[in-house]
Amino acid sequence: MTAPRRWLLGLTVALLALALAVQALALLDATWGFTTDDAYISLRYARHLVAGEGLRWNVGEAPVEGYSNFSFVLAGAAALAAGFDPVLVLKLLGAASMLGVLLLLPAFEERGARAALGLAAGFLWLRYPWVPIWSASGFETATYALVALAALALAGGGADALERAEPARARRALALAGVLVLVAALTRPEGPLVGVAIAAGAVAEGVRRRPGTTDGRRAGWRRTWAIVAPVALVSAVPYALYLGWKRAWFGDLIPNSVRCKAIFDGDPWALLRDALPLIAWTLPLAALALAWKPDQRRVGLAAFAALSLAILHGADPILGHGNRHALAAYAALVALGVAGAAELAARALPRLGAPVRAAVLLVIAAALGLSALEPRLRLARQTAEAYSGREGARRELAAWLEARYDAEARFVLGDCGVLGYFTRARIVDALCLNSREMPRDPIRRDPEAFARFVFERPPEVVVLSSSRPDRLAPRPDYGVYPALARHPAFESQYRLGAIFGRPGDDLVYWTFERQAAVAGAVADPAAARSGAP
Repeated sequence: MTAPRRWLLGLTVALLALALAVQALALLDATWGFTTDDAYISLRYARHLVAGEGLRWNVGEAPVEGYSNFSFVLAGAAALAAGFDPVLVLKLLGAASMLGVLLLLPAFEERGARAALGLAAGFLWLRYPWVPIWSASGFETATYALVALAALALAGGGADALERAEPARARRALALAGVLVLVAALTRPEGPLVGVAIAAGAVAEGVRRRPGTTDGRRAGWRRTWAIVAPVALVSAVPYALYLGWKRAWFGDLIPNSVRCKAIFDGDPWALLRDALPLIAWTLPLAALALAWKPDQRRVGLAAFAALSLAILHGADPILGHGNRHALAAYAALVALGVAGAAELAARALPRLGAPVRAAVLLVIAAALGLSALEPRLRLARQTAEAYSGREGARRELAAWLEARYDAEARFVLGDCGVLGYFTRARIVDALCLNSREMPRDPIRRDPEAFARFVFERPPEVVVLSSSRPDRLAPRPDYGVYPALARHPAFESQYRLGAIFGRPGDDLVYWTFERQAAVAGAVADPAAARSGAP
């Protein structure tokens, strides 16, 4: 390649790298106002931990694991202990993780063209508008993706070091991969699948590199063991200790949040069907990448994506808005798909040379990504605006409750992140995550059984989520709100206290107080809508 052509290719890559960085920051800025309610659930646990109450939802009650992101709970607790805004810390962690994924994607592409192909993968990953939205939300989506991909990349580097007969360097890379497998397992309940994916890549390495003789087979299995052993040794022992602590503290190895998500009587393919349009373009290219080079990196990526998507079968789709549980798998498939496209281009256009082919793929990916930028920015702004208004209504309701009731009061409500973080009272989670009783017998998420359970010891407040502000229209989520509204105890003992919501929003909080618990509640619903009865 001539020097002018090399200079032109380098300039193209540099300019598009700058364009990707500007695009990523613009998307994060547009969506920054969106903070998911789930982030505040984690922070209620973090607040109680810092206060010396331990990891529990309600002070004075048995612990329940209603979160699904232990590492984020600890990060929130550390922020609170240090005097920082924990919401800001979690949002910055997610945003930085999204940028980290963009920097990490080149590690899965072929040498000689990694920068260009990695940038191409970055443009394609960010093309899905919910990637930056969830990254800046305070949720662990992007952080989990970063940790998982980093572990897979380090495992690939360890396998390369073994190939170069550098065992010490290989052990260091694989041990660090084991550390990240542990972090992934502490960040998401399915995090151990990262270790399984590394093991799948190690088996592929052993099979790929052994001849058909007995000695060859033994050498292949030794290669597999040399990859798996450091990862397993570093990650398995501390993870076993963590599980032992979980069993002792919560009385259960399975998070209550997972039990809630797993109980779904509808279409078990709902989440996978939602994810299919997102991942469909990657599948044939990923298959080509695997067929042409089934090494540690590629098999690890494919196994991680397949396992991450497989566990979505039968899961409750109400908790998977915007494919948030599929975004780590999507990042892996994008990296694998770009590798497959590069392999295909190498066979179709061998005379162009790897840098030129990579630059062409980068230009195509950049055109696809930048052409869809305005709709993504618009969606990010609209999402941030809508959820900011909804969060404002929740904060107003929390302030109203906190002013009227002490920490011994009991509230029944759903969407309990903001409401839980900004109130001290004991909360019965109507949407299951933080309710130990709801996913288990005898309730098993039966709304009528849940209503009977609630009114066995009538709470001071019942908040019903309604789809209308002018009349009570209980939302159908899990059937709990209609069941609570029609229970005889509710009809006879409770009256409307206030209504909280934002104009145009179809989620409105009708707040009912038990008559024996409060005097002088507003009888006129129109007056109560002010939020100050």
